[in-house]
Amino acid sequence: MQAPAQAQVPRQTLAQWLSQQTWARTAELPGTTSCQEAPSQKETHQYRYFDRVERTPELPFLSMHRGWVDQLLARKDIVPHFAAMWATICDEELAYRSESELKSHLADLWKALNSGLPPDNDNQYPVEIRNAPWKQRKVTSGYSSNVTGIAFDIAAFLQTAPQWGDPATCDTIYLLVEVKTERAILAKVEDLEARIEANMMPQLDLPSLTEVEQMLVQCFTQAKVTKCEVVVLMGHNSVYLLQAVRSELFLQGPYYRFPTPGQLAFTPLDAMRVLASAYVHRAYVLHTAEPRIPPIPSTPAIPSSPLATTLARLVHALRRVWDEVRLATCRTVCVRYPNGRVVIYD
Repeated sequence: MQAPAQAQVPRQTLAQWLSQQTWARTAELPGTTSCQEAPSQKETHQYRYFDRVERTPELPFLSMHRGWVDQLLARKDIVPHFAAMWATICDEELAYRSESELKSHLADLWKALNSGLPPDNDNQYPVEIRNAPWKQRKVTSGYSSNVTGIAFDIAAFLQTAPQWGDPATCDTIYLLVEVKTERAILAKVEDLEARIEANMMPQLDLPSLTEVEQMLVQCFTQAKVTKCEVVVLMGHNSVYLLQAVRSELFLQGPYYRFPTPGQLAFTPLDAMRVLASAYVHRAYVLHTAEPRIPPIPSTPAIPSSPLATTLARLVHALRRVWDEVRLATCRTVCVRYPNGRVVIYD
């Protein structure tokens, strides 16, 4: 007598599998260290082109590519490999004492999510990347390159080379993650909300900005020099999604990996949507001529008219007069030279 055939358990889609996953618990120990680095020359340069920051319900890179991402999340063939990678990396809990420990831990989480992007997705990119003889997708903590001249906490990028073993590689970054300790982010929340409410960035010397404003300039600069647009600002719990388009930095959040009632959750499925959207958006940007028009309309400004032009010139002239008055009446002058040298004249 033939044994009855066992019913096959239907395989899950990537979205179904991710919806069942949770983040491993992460905690910040007392005395955790975090620091805000002094502004770099590239940040000083990019700040001149940074006009405003604005919160939006959904960033353009997420809404523009929803159909493509939904197709990816509906796949079943990549789940076994992805689940094995997730189990290896993402089940370990962490209690950290420094920003560098948290950075390494979060890089592993994004690395596991990155394994959910199958190789055939590279066909979205231009031919020189798509048909490169050597190609590898990576997520690296403490990433730096000679091209940008600055370091990044975490970067997801597609590395290509003319041939196997060629040291002349080219990195196409599609996602950046700026990591702060949770305590550092919570200490900046009030000032961050005030800056979002004010909308426009202050026209001051970069060293005169608050820590929150310098942090926003840092994220804006990273997006600009890499041309990937998308930056995730996060601690071990709080998450902000950022997108830089021309002179604007759009913000979505905060979300929370371990939300309390009333807080918006940032689940592994949400993180996968962010990574996949950023990945295909980078290909879209490469196919699109720069500069691009912001997909979110700017805040309405004063209509262009002779009166508006006259007022703008008057305000500019008054600012110069006020600067001259302050310089003429001050008792101490602090001069900061391009090489970083500071001299105080009494």
